[in-house]
Amino acid sequence: MKIKKNKWLYGLILLMVISIVPFKAVKAADTERDIQVANDSEVWNEDLSEDNNEYVIPTENKQRSDGYYYWKVTSKSVVSHPYGSYRNGPSGKGKATLTLSNSSTFSRTVTNTISGSYTSTGTIASSLGVSIGIAKTHSTSYSVSVPARKKYQIIYRPRYKKYKVVQTQYHRMDGYSSKTGSTKTCYVKVFENWDYTWKRI
Repeated sequence: MKIKKNKWLYGLILLMVISIVPFKAVKAADTERDIQVANDSEVWNEDLSEDNNEYVIPTENKQRSDGYYYWKVTSKSVVSHPYGSYRNGPSGKGKATLTLSNSSTFSRTVTNTISGSYTSTGTIASSLGVSIGIAKTHSTSYSVSVPARKKYQIIYRPRYKKYKVVQTQYHRMDGYSSKTGSTKTCYVKVFENWDYTWKRI
């Protein structure tokens, strides 16, 4: 009776060992297979290091790494402060005060202009941080006292800041940029303020 019990106990232990060992073996194999797949995957092998090469967008707006020409703004300077033409403001007889203000119905719009040689208006405008070719309204504020029995008229004109902008052409080859010797020079008149005065009429 004792021998039968021992055989039954040994059989139960053997059965448990047989059922556990393959399970562990399968789990180990699955784990090893998973790791191997991960090491060979595109995600693990993807190169995420930063590219230190210099890239420039050429004039055709296509990003390329080599073998092309491009233009770069290399010089900006204020060369003068020119004036525009006079505009007629309000008029009246004295004794009185004439006033030109934002509520007046007279023209207060000015357009920045460009002349000369350049790659594009947008490039130059962006470089100076201004708009070019777009009419904009600017505030006015001026008053003059008119003596008795006199008639005056306010006149005013825009004062500009004139920029000289130079663009230089470069050639990109073998990772290096070199000047080609070609340049473009343009002049941009940007509104700065109003210039006021009056005249007798």
